[in-house]
Amino acid sequence: MKNITANRKVILLMLLTVFFTFSVQSVSHGFFWEIIGAIGEALGAIGEAIGGTVGAVGTVLGLIVDVVADTVVIAADATHLSIRIIATAVWDTGSVSNTFSFPDGGLLGAVVSNLIYLWDPHTGRLQGELAHDTLIRDVAVNPDGNLLASGSIDGTIQLWNPDIKTLKAILSGDTRGGILSVAFNPDGSLLASGSADGTIQLWNPHTETLRATISGHTNSAILSVVFSPDGSLLASGSVDGTIRLWDPYTRNLQTTTSAHIDSVLSMAFSPDGFLLASASADGTVGLWNPHTGQQQTKLDHQAPVLSIAFNPDGSMFASGSVDGTARLWDPETGKILATLGHESPVRSVTFSPDGSTLITGSENGKARQWQITIDLGSATTSTGTLKPEIPFTGPPASVNASTTKPLTETILHESIVTLTLSERNYERSIFAIRDAVTVSGIDGVTIPWHQPDRKNDTEITIELEFDGDFDTDATLTFTVSAGAIANYNGPAATVQIPVSAITESVVATTVAPLAETTLDESVVTLTLTGRNYVRSSFTIERAVTISGIDGVTVDDVDRISNTKVIVELEFNGDFDADTTLTFNVGAGAIAGYDGSALTAELPVTGEQESIVASTPVPLTEATLDESVITLTLDGAKFASSIFDIRDAVSVSGIDGVTIPWHQPDKKNDTQITIELEFRGNIDTDSTLTFIVDADAIENYKGPALTAEIPVT
Repeated sequence: MKNITANRKVILLMLLTVFFTFSVQSVSHGFFWEIIGAIGEALGAIGEAIGGTVGAVGTVLGLIVDVVADTVVIAADATHLSIRIIATAVWDTGSVSNTFSFPDGGLLGAVVSNLIYLWDPHTGRLQGELAHDTLIRDVAVNPDGNLLASGSIDGTIQLWNPDIKTLKAILSGDTRGGILSVAFNPDGSLLASGSADGTIQLWNPHTETLRATISGHTNSAILSVVFSPDGSLLASGSVDGTIRLWDPYTRNLQTTTSAHIDSVLSMAFSPDGFLLASASADGTVGLWNPHTGQQQTKLDHQAPVLSIAFNPDGSMFASGSVDGTARLWDPETGKILATLGHESPVRSVTFSPDGSTLITGSENGKARQWQITIDLGSATTSTGTLKPEIPFTGPPASVNASTTKPLTETILHESIVTLTLSERNYERSIFAIRDAVTVSGIDGVTIPWHQPDRKNDTEITIELEFDGDFDTDATLTFTVSAGAIANYNGPAATVQIPVSAITESVVATTVAPLAETTLDESVVTLTLTGRNYVRSSFTIERAVTISGIDGVTVDDVDRISNTKVIVELEFNGDFDADTTLTFNVGAGAIAGYDGSALTAELPVTGEQESIVASTPVPLTEATLDESVITLTLDGAKFASSIFDIRDAVSVSGIDGVTIPWHQPDKKNDTQITIELEFRGNIDTDSTLTFIVDADAIENYKGPALTAEIPVT
């Protein structure tokens, strides 16, 4: 009997839905308020009918409601706006206090009491269920979608892996009144939590440790925390009706606004960061300049506003209220675009990542997916933009480009260009601007995905990237299409800026001229012109090579500035004639360069090695024993090890003349002394020959050197 009754309700309410389907243009404001109650009741009955016929109570049903002409929305001001329910999830275990979407759009989530439900928005199938021991007050998903944080009234924050539906860690926060709000910063490196005791705690979600505690809302529970899109601001909304804006890194208070006369229940930044929207128990929505704390406008919802959220391109925001409605607003005009009927207070509103779907959660345990469709003429798209095409009239837009100094090839990478509009304003949405600004004219010059930045209504800045090479002067052309300019659909504005080419070169220098004798451990400076070295000395070292002299290698490379590196040489070899060292700096060592290797040359003077033997007085047979001979090298140095020298120095020519085992002695780099021993007899004048092998000479690979001295 229950199923029969439910089916009758469905049929009846399908007819009611058709009856209450209106084109946006035909609805007056007065009639809107007369029928909103009827719409709410109709939706309630539809929910009951669906819950009774399709699934078990207390589970995510994933129902696809595809009723003909099922628009159950009255749109007050948005021409061509169409919205319909595409799915409803139903629980009887409690109200839906939060709804949320994952960054890739692959999962939706809802919080019901102490449970988190995850389901596939396309199939409606339940994907997982996560449970706290106590009531959950807020949930946040990190930007990568691989970490989910939930804050509970027991004062803990639980970190979950949503892929495998397991608990990773429990953070102990405020145990006196609970965690009321949680939010990740844009890069996921910080997790903020707002507590009932009036403090904000900043956590490192990767190390699962507390980084800092901010105290500012004295004895006033913090109901909402949210980061700005660039992560430079943290907003906190409190029971005392104030909003405070903090620097999350210094923890310094930036500004305080007396926002509302009752609790601030929810907040959201616009995607470009130029607006902060606040929802209050006083029945109003406030729009603020977060940098100055000045209120832009206040919108009347006529009942406490429980939740607020911007769509991804910032062209609208949604609010959910105790009056059982969710409303879509234009943030530029403050006008209501549409009102969506629920049969009980709407506690949560969330947009899908592509902006085509709004998810609402209500007090009676229902979460609904609403498809937002915009009809532009004969084309139908599911997007967030609400700007129909209109004929262009008036003068075309113009733009000027400026830089702090003239652009050259050398400084092109990471240079900043300011584009200033004349007599027009840029769109508020930074995403709209980024999609509509391009650069051309020089291969390798690009605008990074996170650029431009909107500085004010008429100025944007662009930090360029450059990875290329050009040899003649060139021109960059910046194109600002209509999508970046507010209330404009005319031709694109273009501006050019000249860039001077630089011929890349490298020069090698030393403190003193290089010679074979000084080549080992010598230091050479390689100075770039027209480019900068990459930041890594290791990368530079791999790209710098030497040729021209056998035995010369690179021992170490240090980057000392953008244009200079020093190279310490090693030399283990021998050459007799003057020659040249060639240094090759490959493209890998040079930032933003993909041309051929640069080369520099240095002359090196060759040395003819020789040795001379000398004594204080002429040698005779009578004085030969214990006489001291000095051997002096020219064009080379003796080895540093005395043992290497002793093994490589010998004497011949007179029988009985020997070098003791503890000789020679090294006096300096070019001199050794030898105290001879003599046990013998000579009857005629003779000659001693001293032989110094290569092992006794540093970095020498040539033949042995000899020196002679006469003996009477």
